[in-house]
Amino acid sequence: MSDLFTPARTIVAVKFGFSDKTYDYLVPEGLEVEPGMKVFVATKRGEAKVEIVEIKTESDKASASILRIVEPEIQPEPEVD
Repeated sequence: MSDLFTPARTIVAVKFGFSDKTYDYLVPEGLEVEPGMKVFVATKRGEAKVEIVEIKTESDKASASILRIVEPEIQPEPEVD
């Protein structure tokens, strides 16, 4: 099969909180992401919450996919007297 018919995969560079180094992960089809979003990825130690720092179209290092997007925390509105 030719690469001409294979749609490009979206890849993200993510950063773990403890390091400035980035790691590439594949974005599952249908998932919309952008820089600054928090997502969960699988690591050797289990799931980790990371931040997307860059959207890419190519990577020779990406082999694992994002698991899911971190749902934003909804803050309750203060009561008005």
